[in-house]
Amino acid sequence: MSAWSPHAAVRARAALVALLAVALFVEVNVLSAEWSSAADWSRGSMYTLSGRTRRVLESLDREVGLTVIVSEAAEARGAGRAEVLRRLLERYAAVTRRVGVRTLDPDRDPVEVAMLVGSQDALRVRAGVEGGRLPDAERLESEGRAGGSWLGVLVQAGERAAFRPLDELFPAPAADRRSSSAPLAVESGITSAILDVTAPDRAVICFTDGHGEWDLAGPEGEALLRGYLEGDAYELRTLDAASLGEGLERCTVTAIVGPSRGFLPREASALRSRLERGGRLLVMLDAHPDAGGDAALGLGPLLARAGMEVSAGAAKETDPARLYQPGSPNLVVGSVSGSLESARELAGQPIAVLLSAGVRGLSTSAAITPVIESAESITIDGWGSGALLGAAADAGEGGRIVVFGASSILFPPFAARPQTANLALVLSTIAWLSGRSSALPPPPVAAERVRLFLQAGTLRWLWWWLVVGMPVGAGLGGFIVGRVRRRASR
Repeated sequence: MSAWSPHAAVRARAALVALLAVALFVEVNVLSAEWSSAADWSRGSMYTLSGRTRRVLESLDREVGLTVIVSEAAEARGAGRAEVLRRLLERYAAVTRRVGVRTLDPDRDPVEVAMLVGSQDALRVRAGVEGGRLPDAERLESEGRAGGSWLGVLVQAGERAAFRPLDELFPAPAADRRSSSAPLAVESGITSAILDVTAPDRAVICFTDGHGEWDLAGPEGEALLRGYLEGDAYELRTLDAASLGEGLERCTVTAIVGPSRGFLPREASALRSRLERGGRLLVMLDAHPDAGGDAALGLGPLLARAGMEVSAGAAKETDPARLYQPGSPNLVVGSVSGSLESARELAGQPIAVLLSAGVRGLSTSAAITPVIESAESITIDGWGSGALLGAAADAGEGGRIVVFGASSILFPPFAARPQTANLALVLSTIAWLSGRSSALPPPPVAAERVRLFLQAGTLRWLWWWLVVGMPVGAGLGGFIVGRVRRRASR
């Protein structure tokens, strides 16, 4: 049996290299068809969807259409918002096939834009078009170049529609900030619109009024909560003292946030009766050492129905090493227990509260669920250690109640800080009370994290390199090696 000639060996190696290159190409295509993903190297990961948005998209049970109405010619000369929307919405469509995306440009599609504006109330009002009339395409084209208020994203599911204008999705940066928070506003705005058009019924959150409670239209922390709740397609209402009766029946969740004056017996009775009939209540109290023996501000019978009581004394940190802020022992740090299904992702994360009352069961047999646990070094005036800072209970007949010992859980210095889970816990608690899945806000993204986002041109270059460049290079390399060896053997 004769050995292979040098020429035959070179040809065999070249054929083998070519075969391996073809096999690699096929394998890459098969894997990319099964597992497709994209990397994001933009600053602040502006094109990376949050876990909340992905959960919303993965749970869709109907087709959702996203129509971007934007003048690309005008945007090319300005902030480039059209490109941001295009890239971000590609990520939406990549999560689920139930999301479809299209772009309409008043410069290129004036007739289609005019028909769409004329058929949607939200767009027609913004464009100043009377009902039943088709808007003038040329006028819309001119307004589009100037940045009309009807430019934005239209979200449709069946006969329901929600519109988010560009100015809302891309808020102007504050004068003292170096960059805008536009990317996060885009994601939260579009996701909330999807929830608006797909939620079977909007949950109604009623906030009691008339007892010194927080006003959601007030300080920054309250506005922060309101923004997230509205973004999750909740309907917010105010319930005054005179409405604590029939008004409770229209509320999915009734929230009592930081009262400073006591509830009347008839008001507390109405709340207890609602809980017994399947109502859902969120109660945020504070320590009231001067409340004259009524730490619950008249809500004692309501809490007793759930097997709970609250302390008049405030929680105090006795370990100097655990002080959240030196010299402030009443500013304590608890931790999320993770017992609530909607808050399991937050288990163990810190919760900072100021002047918090303690929460405990009326007896050792009381079936209450810990929500915020306290360390052994945290004591409650008059109670000692071991009390909870937040607890939940099922009251039967579908009734649920969650009691926090401090409304300061929503104070801006705590709620807006990425080091604490205050805001996320409140949102998850409301989700549990309303029967929704977890509704966590988008987590803060560190700006120093660098991820890759490949543009179409880069992908084409990689395709040519893998499919053409590498096989040709391998063949050329084999040819050169063969020539060198052949000359050396002479």
